[in-house]
Amino acid sequence: MAFVVKDRVKETTTTTGTGTITLAGAATGFQSFSVIGNSNTTFYCITDGTNFEIGTGTYTSSGTTLSRDTVHESSNSGSKVDFGAGTKDVFCTLAAEKALLIPSSGDLTVDAPADIILDADGADVLLKDAGTQYAALTNSSGNLILKSGSTTAITFSGANATFAGTVTIGSAEISEAELEILDGATVTTAELNILDGVTSTASELNILDGVTSTATELNVMDGDTSASSTTVADADRVVFNDAGTMKQVAVTDLAAYFDDEITAMPNLTSVGTLTALTVDDVAVDGKAITMTGSSSDTAIITVGTNGTLSIVTTDDAAAAANIQITADGTAELAGTTVTLDSSGGITLDADGGTITFADAGSSLGTITSSGYSGTAAVATTVTVSDSTANTNFPVVFHDESNALLDDTGALRYNPSTGELLVPKLTVAGTTTTVDTVTMNAENAIIFEGATADAHETTLTIVDPTADRTINLPNQSGTVPVLAAASNTAITSTPAELNILDGATVVVGEINALDLGSTAVGTAIASKAVILDSNKDYTGIRNFTVTGELDAATGDFSSDVDIDGDLLVGDDITLDSDAAVLGFGADKDVTLTHVADTALLLNSSRQLQFGDSGTFIHQSADGVLDLVSDTELELNATTIDINGNVEISGTTTQTGVSTSTAKDVFNAGMSVKNGATSAGFVEFFEDSDNGTNKATLIGPASTADVTLTLPSATGTVATTDDATALAIALG
Repeated sequence: MAFVVKDRVKETTTTTGTGTITLAGAATGFQSFSVIGNSNTTFYCITDGTNFEIGTGTYTSSGTTLSRDTVHESSNSGSKVDFGAGTKDVFCTLAAEKALLIPSSGDLTVDAPADIILDADGADVLLKDAGTQYAALTNSSGNLILKSGSTTAITFSGANATFAGTVTIGSAEISEAELEILDGATVTTAELNILDGVTSTASELNILDGVTSTATELNVMDGDTSASSTTVADADRVVFNDAGTMKQVAVTDLAAYFDDEITAMPNLTSVGTLTALTVDDVAVDGKAITMTGSSSDTAIITVGTNGTLSIVTTDDAAAAANIQITADGTAELAGTTVTLDSSGGITLDADGGTITFADAGSSLGTITSSGYSGTAAVATTVTVSDSTANTNFPVVFHDESNALLDDTGALRYNPSTGELLVPKLTVAGTTTTVDTVTMNAENAIIFEGATADAHETTLTIVDPTADRTINLPNQSGTVPVLAAASNTAITSTPAELNILDGATVVVGEINALDLGSTAVGTAIASKAVILDSNKDYTGIRNFTVTGELDAATGDFSSDVDIDGDLLVGDDITLDSDAAVLGFGADKDVTLTHVADTALLLNSSRQLQFGDSGTFIHQSADGVLDLVSDTELELNATTIDINGNVEISGTTTQTGVSTSTAKDVFNAGMSVKNGATSAGFVEFFEDSDNGTNKATLIGPASTADVTLTLPSATGTVATTDDATALAIALG
């Protein structure tokens, strides 16, 4: 697809609206849009003589259409014009905003939405100033040659550039020979950047003349952290700064120095990790040794009075700070008294499976997974007595062996109140209660169901704020449930609820009725329509009827939009003194009521009869035209015309014309009486049109006869009068 503009391209179209137009053929003396080429784009202008639209469109030869892709300017504020019926002109033009204009002064800016292409077709692209060439761009097998004036300066080959002359950086000139010094150099950019900003003079740099240090050796002085493995010998040297002078010191001198210092060292502090420290004996002249692990977790060994020893572990995060003593053989804890005191449990974990209790080495008994074996004290007499004490006694039960157990008071009985406290009660059979059951719990009853699994039904309550009574009906059936816990009472009776039996109404339909008693007869958004007691309804904004709307009377306070035909069986009254009937999509023809006066047809619009050739309209201000393409006939007993009558054609009159004033014929008057009789003019004797008259008749003749009246006042003589006059004159 290309962009093409051609001269003298003009066609017409009758397309309406804002869409693609269909071209109707070239205007006389012009080319059609086919010269643009199928699927190519061009500038266009559409106008109906009043409205116009200038834009970019695409020509399609199939159907000979032109799309209106982009509007550059139009009489519709830069948007597409909604053209009405009639013939429009469509022609190629040049959009002003797309034209490249060369100003007589100032800058010329070329700004394109895509690439700017300079194609010299094998020649050079020249840059000139006032006609003088100062640069040129040359193509050499796809590579760019940049010329200064007409002399080659830089030749590009791919990403490489070859300079033909000297490259000047700042005030320094670097020749080709000087640049070739760097050819093969392995110095890096970072290494060259070290010299950036160096202010050393030549004499200062000459100090390095004769230095035999390698780069590696100099880098060591520059803080190089790399290291290699080596064996330190007594003859090795270490470089020291001795009061500003760099000196080499033998390793043996350092060894003697550190030996003296460590011997006399009062304290030994390790700021890092002391990997290993081997000593023979450690004498701690203090009461506590504190060992710190991660964060602030500590273990403290403290020696107290009389040699008591305390080991305390602390975990700052309140997790378990355990003490573990592991022996390869037997671990013994011996003392006058050994006490195990734990705020939690005490675990005796015997991997061998047996825990033995002994006295002076003699076994008192053992505990295994099978239980305890050994000697146990047995009561010889058990006394059971009645009690009425108001006390919750633990219930003791037998372990099916030789022991009595309780569950630390969870299962209790009060002899005074008769209350048995059971944490959990499972009944294998049927439970019968003969009195009131009080459950002091929110989730009071759980039903397992026919299958013992992880799914149960819980009967619970909302925490009551007063005594409540719920009755089960004397009927068989299923109790209905609600979707959420609520304190709202359902006040409907069963009979009222049974009204819904068989109803197919949905929630949305019920919610539509939720509008309140005060809104009856008034429109509410998304609610049902309920008429008031007078069958009235107000507040509807838009009301759409797809079928018929039948009403004896109708009162609409705003616009009524009817997509189809409006059939009215009786009168239509427009009760506004300035009511307007509009015709057409844009109301181009209107009929306006002028209060107590008339109906006004707008502008020069026509009232047509039968077809467009017969109509009445106002052609100009104050001018009323009655137009008929064949005949205009006025039929009445009397036609009264007040004013001058101008007739530009021929007047044919079959009746009598009575004039109360003199008729003036500026171009003469012809009197004809059919094809066979002579024409005549009758003059009656008086204004009452009596029967006596004088007739002036045109004689039969083979040529024109002219009767000239004398230029004098008097009476015209008749034929008989002329004979008498002749006799008298002899």
